[in-house]
Amino acid sequence: MMHATTLLLAEHWPWLAAWAAFGFVGGAWLAWRRNRWILGPLLGVMFGPLGWLWVSRLAPRLRECPACSRMISSSATTCRHCGADVNRSERRSPRAAMKSADRGGGW
Repeated sequence: MMHATTLLLAEHWPWLAAWAAFGFVGGAWLAWRRNRWILGPLLGVMFGPLGWLWVSRLAPRLRECPACSRMISSSATTCRHCGADVNRSERRSPRAAMKSADRGGGW
């Protein structure tokens, strides 16, 4: 006589495999968007759409530097590539940013 859990898995393995594959793909896509490469697919496989919601609510690990457009840590206050003060650069108006770009982009 087979155990009840074994019978349940034997009957529903295609649905479980589809759930895992669908969850992995959705989690990988969100991971790419939020820079959460391991957590996204893992939560997608385990929890499906609920895992996707969880990953989408997490803060991204990287952001773009407003001065040089390279990726930096979301908690960084200074860009490691160009040395710009990220908080100061974010507060600048778009017009001021265009003026500095016209003059050579210098700080």
